[in-house]
Amino acid sequence: MKRRHILAITCAVFCLFFAGSEFSFAQDAGNKAQLESQIAAIENEISGLDKELTQIQGRKNSLQNEIAKLDNQIRQAELNIKGLNLSIKQSENNIALRIESIKEAETRTEKQKRSLSEYLRTVYKKDSLSLVEILLVKKDLAQFFEEASALENVQKDVNQSLDDLHALKEQLQKEKDELEDKREELLSLRALAQIQKQNVSNQKTQKNQLLSQTKGQESSYQKIIQAKKKDIAAIRGQIQYLGKTGVSAEDAVKYATLAAKRAGIRTAFLLGLLEVETGRRYEEGRITAGSHTGNGDWYTDLYQCYIDLGKPSSAEKQKSAFMQITSKLGYDPNKMPVSRKPNYGCGGAMGPAQFLPSTWLLFEDRVASLTGHNPPDPWRVEDAFTASALYLADAGATKKTPAAEIRAAKAYISGSPNCTKYICNFYSKEIQRIATLIEPNL
Repeated sequence: MKRRHILAITCAVFCLFFAGSEFSFAQDAGNKAQLESQIAAIENEISGLDKELTQIQGRKNSLQNEIAKLDNQIRQAELNIKGLNLSIKQSENNIALRIESIKEAETRTEKQKRSLSEYLRTVYKKDSLSLVEILLVKKDLAQFFEEASALENVQKDVNQSLDDLHALKEQLQKEKDELEDKREELLSLRALAQIQKQNVSNQKTQKNQLLSQTKGQESSYQKIIQAKKKDIAAIRGQIQYLGKTGVSAEDAVKYATLAAKRAGIRTAFLLGLLEVETGRRYEEGRITAGSHTGNGDWYTDLYQCYIDLGKPSSAEKQKSAFMQITSKLGYDPNKMPVSRKPNYGCGGAMGPAQFLPSTWLLFEDRVASLTGHNPPDPWRVEDAFTASALYLADAGATKKTPAAEIRAAKAYISGSPNCTKYICNFYSKEIQRIATLIEPNL
């Protein structure tokens, strides 16, 4: 009878383990196929537009061709946004599934623990009995040892099952973290695509105005283009996010020129990067209009955010760095603005160049040496731009070639000049596009 009870418990425990152990890793097949088909169609259309753009760029530099080029770029930006939204939906579905899987794993683990505990209490209450007492209770000592042996085997198997389940839970958590990073990346891509659309739309408006002014006369158009060179108004049109968040075109050009010269990189490249980076932070909701320094606070948007993400060491590292920086400058840390945390990830970046505290400390001494400001201030435009220029110079931008600047831009957003992710390619390409528009007007 007792042995049958052991076998029943064994079955119950393992049924708990295997019940529902088929995790729902994949999305609904129909849904997934539909999303992938839509994304593939968008990618094919963008590829076709790329070929068309190459043909347009190969034609004579005329007003009509310029308008056609801008129309093409706007359409590409719109398609990029659409594709990114679909990709974000995919990631969110996968994250939701994995969160649910983790909850299921936790529930099954607790059920197994309770079942095992109940069984052990039932059987091992005999442990307090002496051998004489056991013999009085059990007429058949062989049966007792057989039951004890069966229990030991059950314990080993259940412990292994719990270990396996724990490992699976850790793997699921890792996948969830990776998908969360992917969603952050996709949100940044969507912000960058929005920047591209806005910038190209602005260019189209300007060109249409020129078309109206010249009444379609190519000679008049060429004269106006020449007159626009070295015009601060033209540059202002290319760095609208910097202006929107509180850095005037005059200050941007002045301090970018100083910083670029000190670091040995191109001014247009630095301005392009700062414009794209500012736009990205703005579209992600980290900074707002008129506030390039942000309107978050260090505790909520930096320290507590990292704590909530389960990263206490990062929280303490950034807190320590922030306190060092504000202490040297004589600032009240509770009154100094930082970027707000977005929907995903954390805020806490400082000033117009949006440096995290720990990263700022890496450049602090060199910025002080170049600007003469000791200690340097991440909330001061000149110091912030200089730190960005130094970062780019260290990443190879001093070569002043498109390839070198692309690698430097990739390093700026990802930490690696060899980054092959779509966000890195998109980011570096957009910076080059804006730098090309700025260069003739410097």
